[in-house]
Amino acid sequence: MRPRRTESALVGREGELARLIEMAEAPATGAVLLTGPAGVGKSRLAEGVLISLTDRGWRGVGLSATDSASRVPYSSLSELIPETLDSLDGEGGELRVQRAVESSLGLAQPEPVAIVIDDVAAMDPQSCSVLVHLATNRRVFIIATQGIDESLPEALRRLTPAAVVETKIEPLDVTGTAELAADLVGGPVGPGLVRDLYSRSLGNPLFVTELVNAARAEGLIEERDGVHETSGVVTISPSLGRQIVFRFGVLDQSERTALELLALAGELSADMFAEVVQTTHMESIESRGLVRRWADRQRLRMAVSHPLQAEAIVADMTPLEIRRRWGELAELIGTSPGRRDEDSVLHGLATIGSGRALGSRELLDAAYVALRLDRIRDAAGLAEAAYESEPNETNLTGYAEALIRQGRFVEAEELLAGPMVASTSEWDQLHRAIRRSSNHLWGFQDAREAWRIDEECLGRLTDPDARDRVVAHQAWIEYCDGRPTDA
Repeated sequence: MRPRRTESALVGREGELARLIEMAEAPATGAVLLTGPAGVGKSRLAEGVLISLTDRGWRGVGLSATDSASRVPYSSLSELIPETLDSLDGEGGELRVQRAVESSLGLAQPEPVAIVIDDVAAMDPQSCSVLVHLATNRRVFIIATQGIDESLPEALRRLTPAAVVETKIEPLDVTGTAELAADLVGGPVGPGLVRDLYSRSLGNPLFVTELVNAARAEGLIEERDGVHETSGVVTISPSLGRQIVFRFGVLDQSERTALELLALAGELSADMFAEVVQTTHMESIESRGLVRRWADRQRLRMAVSHPLQAEAIVADMTPLEIRRRWGELAELIGTSPGRRDEDSVLHGLATIGSGRALGSRELLDAAYVALRLDRIRDAAGLAEAAYESEPNETNLTGYAEALIRQGRFVEAEELLAGPMVASTSEWDQLHRAIRRSSNHLWGFQDAREAWRIDEECLGRLTDPDARDRVVAHQAWIEYCDGRPTDA
């Protein structure tokens, strides 16, 4: 039974694929267990191994276990031996099943046989025992997938350690994320799009795919000189949000409130979090892998485990709930003793989120703190609020810098290419020009346009110090472009 070939390429998984094929061809290995978080690509990789082995002359079978059938004996083998399962009454039923499976798989033939079991933890014990028996005697090679928080069936645990190899499938790295995105859009992707995808997906192939598809559906990916970039904020799709929230399982109201506060805040100190959430609820959501904690300069901090989990939680909230939670956070940060500089980020976010007023200077200062902490999305939100509150040149260039750091180069260009805002200062012109030219240099990899912007600014300046600053920046552009000068 030859597996169905899918169109999705195993982008970024070439190394794992080669290693798994080598295991299959090694006589000492009877099974390989692929583990990892949901969406990391375990099933896709297992299918890729099966396809590669059939291309090498193997015969392959794909089986899928389900929770609903896990208590029905031999239900996972129903696709292989339907007629045998219809007549299991009487003695010797187990032996008849085994013989029927061997016949269905064609084990009397010389070709080796590979079996993929998707979600092996849900397989009924009887089916698992039959297949493990065949793998133990090296008559089949099993490629099984399993989530990281699931337990193995007893039969598979009994397979000798030397015969089963567990392989944890890690998320893609930045390069793999870029390769997958390029495969999805059909061409090279720019650094801004890659940064946004990786920072939010952390290399999870399912999340990368969903974000790219959502961006394309909203028309937010545009091609510029053959490179694809985003031209706006890519929001999480409702379908992906529902998938993520569904995997949280059943939450009581207190647990949900705790996750909502963390999702909005981005991160909180454990002490501050304990002021609004009971210890038992903190322990409950942490034990289920929904939050993570780490030490930061003798201070424990907490956050939702994955960036897209936080986005899914917020997307599942009503506007009224969001406003109320932001109000709770604003009161919490306002009464917290021993505030650090980074607490200004949360204070700014909570103030604007709850609909209260905050000066544009405070918002911009908080945005620069967020940039220093590499909380780029928060920085962009704070800087945007500062610019909307008071659209002067200082706030415009601060907002543009946050957009550039976030990889939103197209939006930064639209902002910086507009008319000057209520200012005629040469230094305002200088700061805007340098940011715009840097955006072209790094964001669009266009050194020629970056040079042109600086040259145009230089023609308007009379202050010697300002002119020297632009000339120095032009020398830097030439250096980055591989054209070092005496300057």
